[in-house]
Amino acid sequence: MVGRRLPELGGRGEGWFLLQVVLFGAIAVSGAVGPAWGGWPAAVGIATGGILIGCGGLLSLRGLLDLRENLTPFPNPSRVPAWWNRAPTGWSGTPSTAA
Repeated sequence: MVGRRLPELGGRGEGWFLLQVVLFGAIAVSGAVGPAWGGWPAAVGIATGGILIGCGGLLSLRGLLDLRENLTPFPNPSRVPAWWNRAPTGWSGTPSTAA
């Protein structure tokens, strides 16, 4: 895959946002279709799902609090963001907004 690039899908990535909305919608709908689980598998699935949703919510809240005034739908990436090392994005090592 050397030399291949992902498509931009909009000047600011609007298409990628739309794809995420569609993906999360499909995930939400997938819980309502298919065979119903019962017994202990259902209990384990509900508990695991609840824990993962809670962790995702806490991580999102921490990200919002760390960004403070830099929170914008159209970020202008800086060369070396001051918040990089303490933000959740720094934990993951994903340079999503760093130039």
